[in-house]
Amino acid sequence: MEKYNTFKVQVNGWDYVDLTGTAQDIGFWHGYLLGDQIKNTIESIALWSKEALKLDWSFYREMALQGMSWFKWGKSCGQPFYADKFLEERIEYAWQKPYLRDYESYPWVKVGASNWLK
Repeated sequence: MEKYNTFKVQVNGWDYVDLTGTAQDIGFWHGYLLGDQIKNTIESIALWSKEALKLDWSFYREMALQGMSWFKWGKSCGQPFYADKFLEERIEYAWQKPYLRDYESYPWVKVGASNWLK
């Protein structure tokens, strides 16, 4: 097996990974190094979705099998995002100021492979 310079490090409670190799290699290492976090995230989303949206995990599974996804530009609640207002209310995110900008909100759009194959 080829040697990889791939690693995981934890900083201030966050896991950071540095992945190398082909797309297949990166996918493998991503799952290998973050498997527990991925599993916990999927379980959390499934529980939240069932309670908050009344959508069972089978809905997402079917969408994935069809190569379909829902996308939205902006906040999911439909409100625009204003960086200055956000940073005023949440000073702990001040370090993100150079990266944040205002975004208008647009409707949800269903997209999939068929959108680009036509």
